[in-house]
Amino acid sequence: MTLKLYLKDVLVVTITHITTFDTFEKSSRIALTPAAEKFKPVFSNLTDEKSLTSGAPLPFDESFLDEWFLVDENCARKEIGGPGIYE
Repeated sequence: MTLKLYLKDVLVVTITHITTFDTFEKSSRIALTPAAEKFKPVFSNLTDEKSLTSGAPLPFDESFLDEWFLVDENCARKEIGGPGIYE
């Protein structure tokens, strides 16, 4: 199975070799597109527990938390929350 991760209409990541651990956590191989570079602060912030609980302002535009979609091989879209991607 291959999934594609979009922010609005921008392809950010292609996801392959998906293994589900539970409802919220998955392991996979990801290929970042060139467009992903500007979203790296989003990914790292959403995987850093200290950042999430510090109460500090977000180090990126808050609009980057909304309108993320996964698109499967059948072109079905599913909206998700801001993704945390571990590099």
